[in-house]
Amino acid sequence: MGYSIGWDSDNNRWKGYGVPCTCEHPNCSEQIDRGMSYLCEGCGLAFCNSHQTFNFCERCLDEEALEADVEELAARPDATPFPAKPEHPEWLHHLRTDESWTEWRADAKNMQQLEAWERAAQAASQGGT
Repeated sequence: MGYSIGWDSDNNRWKGYGVPCTCEHPNCSEQIDRGMSYLCEGCGLAFCNSHQTFNFCERCLDEEALEADVEELAARPDATPFPAKPEHPEWLHHLRTDESWTEWRADAKNMQQLEAWERAAQAASQGGT
């Protein structure tokens, strides 16, 4: 079971297998999505299969619990998440142009958020933060 698109209030952005993104690991540029199979159960960011173990990123994975073969893994309580990467250009284009988002775009607050995401993506593509 999964979901195509839903709101992630913890990270203030959309998630779901319908949301394209880039792996959040700083040294990775693999395009994935924000579906359940890629989301870290600790920080909620999305990581490719090379940068997660049992649905935890390397910062959130409690390796001691893993080695002790604890049945229910949980995130390390002291984990510091990786910085979130900006929205993927493909997703931003979809939000801005797809008919199914017309009503969402009619709300000025949503458009302000979209424009902020677009500025952050533009800055990242130019090597800024």
